[in-house]
Amino acid sequence: MQTQTQRANRLKLVLALPAEPIVRVVGYAYLVDLGREVKPRLHTVHKDRSCNCGDTDCSAVQTVQEWITNGRIERAPDPPLGYTPYLPKSCPVCGAKVATDHTLSSRVRGIGWQCSTGGAACYWQSRASVLKQLSAGHEWVFPPVADETGRVLYPGVRVSDVPARAPMGYLPECNH
Repeated sequence: MQTQTQRANRLKLVLALPAEPIVRVVGYAYLVDLGREVKPRLHTVHKDRSCNCGDTDCSAVQTVQEWITNGRIERAPDPPLGYTPYLPKSCPVCGAKVATDHTLSSRVRGIGWQCSTGGAACYWQSRASVLKQLSAGHEWVFPPVADETGRVLYPGVRVSDVPARAPMGYLPECNH
């Protein structure tokens, strides 16, 4: 059990701590504690230099830049291609404003959003461009299969073998 004197000494110690901001890497962003005097106290600064507080001139962004420049903290890792951990500043397709749409969010893709002009179509168009980037350089849809002796059991299917307007599925009458 703490005595009244111990609590008072602990409080003095806490109040004597420097008011310097503290920056930590959290996921793909930076968590900035600006101190007790600043409201809101905690800010999340993303790799695109935006802050969750919405202020375009937030001091937390400048604090992160200073800490990185001075070598006080490592850079946050880049998210994997196709994963969006935070809302983009603007639509990557047309440049308009975006708003969060959690019906499009997933653990694999990250935060879903809709564009103010194109709606969800811009979101899906940006997702399609990511898939194109991921599939670039892949020669095979289904690679060939060979046994231990090298005899080809299945020749495989190349990307170039698939027609652009090929019907999908097993029911050709449904592909009209």
